[in-house]
Amino acid sequence: MCVRDMKGKKSESEERKEDSRGLRVVEEIANSSQPVDVKLSQLLDLMQSLLECEGSHQFGLFWSARTTCIALFKQSLAPMVRVHLWARYSMLCREAKQLKEVLDEQGAFVLEQIDKAIADIEHELDILPQLLAAVPLLSEISSCHVVSAHASRYQTLHKQLHYLNAFCSRISGLRKEVKKAEIRMRFKSRLFHRLHLLGDRVYPQRKELIQQMSELFLSDVELFIQSTFVGELKTYELFEVKEKIKQLQALSKIFTLNTEVFSKVRVQLSQCWDSVQGVVIERKKMQHEQRQHSHACRDELLHDLEQIEKEAEAISLSEARERIKAVKTKFSSVSMLSQDVHIIKKRLQLLEKECVAERGVPQKGTRGSLLQDRLSHCLEIEDRNEQYEAFVELVHEIHTISLTMAEAREIDMLLSDIRDLLEKKYTAYVCTIPHHDTALISAEIDRLELVRSEVKDQLEIWRHKEHSGLDFTQAMHYVELVDKEKARLRRIEGLLEELHEQASDEV
Repeated sequence: MCVRDMKGKKSESEERKEDSRGLRVVEEIANSSQPVDVKLSQLLDLMQSLLECEGSHQFGLFWSARTTCIALFKQSLAPMVRVHLWARYSMLCREAKQLKEVLDEQGAFVLEQIDKAIADIEHELDILPQLLAAVPLLSEISSCHVVSAHASRYQTLHKQLHYLNAFCSRISGLRKEVKKAEIRMRFKSRLFHRLHLLGDRVYPQRKELIQQMSELFLSDVELFIQSTFVGELKTYELFEVKEKIKQLQALSKIFTLNTEVFSKVRVQLSQCWDSVQGVVIERKKMQHEQRQHSHACRDELLHDLEQIEKEAEAISLSEARERIKAVKTKFSSVSMLSQDVHIIKKRLQLLEKECVAERGVPQKGTRGSLLQDRLSHCLEIEDRNEQYEAFVELVHEIHTISLTMAEAREIDMLLSDIRDLLEKKYTAYVCTIPHHDTALISAEIDRLELVRSEVKDQLEIWRHKEHSGLDFTQAMHYVELVDKEKARLRRIEGLLEELHEQASDEV
């Protein structure tokens, strides 16, 4: 049997023990009391197994067994036995010589390749600053706000450790290759010495950089925890904190940290994540309860309003108003979500309007209806100048009239729509003005200056209404009007710029 299989996977002490055991086996065979031909057969079997075993070959043990065989051949043997055993012995020696030549060639090739690999590492260590300059920045560091204060330091440390980790891996791999290579011991010793020198250049520096990276990252994580969890966080802040925790966890996997800091950081971030997740779940539960409570209050108020609507014909107007007033009082005393509030308000308005209309009571929107009719009449005027003057006069009149909130909103929306129509007509008219008619261009510039001033005044009025403590729906209405008026102002200023260019070209 083969005395040693897969030598590269065994330690040097195990190899030495196997060598000594093999030598003892040879000595035991040579010193046994068995016949000489039996001893030779056993030694030849051992020599054959040493040549056939996979992995590293024990040529030292093979030559030792060969020397012992030569001594045994000098003793007396039967001629036929001697011829047979000598033929086998000669064949094994030839095979050993051929195998040794092949292994020497392979060993020379392996030696050359390992030598080149070590030389490459030595060269890269010499030009390490140039290699570091070519490494791209790590995007995960740039996107993480928690470590932004030391981003440049992290980038530098990560670049250096990126290369040093690669050097360590390559040096370790070369050590294993040298250890299992079939080369002479003096060559192995020389390669191990060069690898040892490389390790002295890489390992201490890597250890120091890992310590710096670990201390810096740990301090940033602890500062983040101390500054974040000092008070109660708002809901949107919780999701921001969760995102930052995920970024830090990702960086802890990317960075090269020592075991102690890595474990500590992972535990701290996991605790923070569990804490935030618990708050998020609790608030979701609370929001769900609030939503259920709001829906229950909404359904109850809608039921009361439906009852009033069903009994509207059977009860008096004063009683209907009293019951609607009671619903309003109940409505103001409960806490509901904005969408449910909007539903109840809209239903109350419709119910009040229906009750008033059915009783034949004059509605408050009469003035609004009249003003809407007059605004619509302005659009029917064919002459453009008369149409604009009538519109401006009516706008000034509207500003002097006291309207309800609903009427004002309807009139403001109608004013905005009419302004859009007038602006489109005027834009089409400006495009037809001849370029050589400087007098007409100058007149239109003056008119546009006046229109721009009026638009700015209207914009200020709607801005004031936007910030005058209205409810959410009314405020959004005026936000929309302000946005439309801003766009109109930009278009008017664009027309003014075009007319000024035309006037300057003619001059």
